Amino acid sequence: MLMLGDNIQTFPFHGGPMTEAGHGPFLYALLRHGLGSLTASVPVFNVVGNWEGENGWHSEQERAWARSARMAWIPNPLPNTYPEGGNKYGEYYGFTWGDALHLVLTVSGYTPMDHGYQSEIGNADDWTLGDQQKEWLYRQLSTSTAKWKFIFIHHTVGGKAGRDIDTRSGRGGGQAAHVGEQRLIHVWMRKFTVTALFYGHDHVFTDIPVDGIHYVCVGSAGAPWKFPKSCTGYDTFWPDSGYTWVDVHDNRLTVSFIRPDPEKPEGEILHRFETGQV
Repeated sequence: MLMLGDNIQTFPFHGGPMTEAGHGPFLYALLRHGLGSLTASVPVFNVVGNWEGENGWHSEQERAWARSARMAWIPNPLPNTYPEGGNKYGEYYGFTWGDALHLVLTVSGYTPMDHGYQSEIGNADDWTLGDQQKEWLYRQLSTSTAKWKFIFIHHTVGGKAGRDIDTRSGRGGGQAAHVGEQRLIHVWMRKFTVTALFYGHDHVFTDIPVDGIHYVCVGSAGAPWKFPKSCTGYDTFWPDSGYTWVDVHDNRLTVSFIRPDPEKPEGEILHRFETGQV
């Protein structure tokens, strides 16, 4: 299971920093409680979003408080966990499971400009992964022989949404495939046959294929904060709370968006698509 960011909410305001050392353990303890017994039987990985208090525009002390709590309560793979490596804080990492390469990235951790809703500094095209993360991503994509390649990130490395404030904050998914640094990432995804980029941030489910690559926003599983078309610019989307389920077969991939249903143990499939091996 992968949680695609904004897994906790720091106290002050949208995208705000961790203002006290004790806040992080308290918030991550709530998250672990919410996950219940799942972690005893299912591997759980997380993506760092813009609400965890680890943004590149926060102070190093604030980021350290946030990181130490995350690493203690919801630890990610570290550089020596899998051959694919990553960085020492588990902010970005990779692993190969069966025939599928999974690469997890952080988009706000290395972006120095403030992209919070309260700020007018950050622009749609100045999000960045930073040099080290980009070099690691290129190396993993260019050397992997996996049949399937997936990227997981909180939002694209650029924005193109329904409103300027949402565009600057990185919303838009596949609509932003050719904006800023995401343009370079998209070129790499085409060259090295990435099947899909999965992201969160927009609190709805949608699938936008661009050049055969699926940009999939995985839906809202937590806070009932659903963004309409006026914010995201999406023509087709599902605002229901649910989760995205991925089935990997030999030569095809099936992606389903499922809403929990008390009458149906497996839930209700709201949308499903299938794609062949690229």
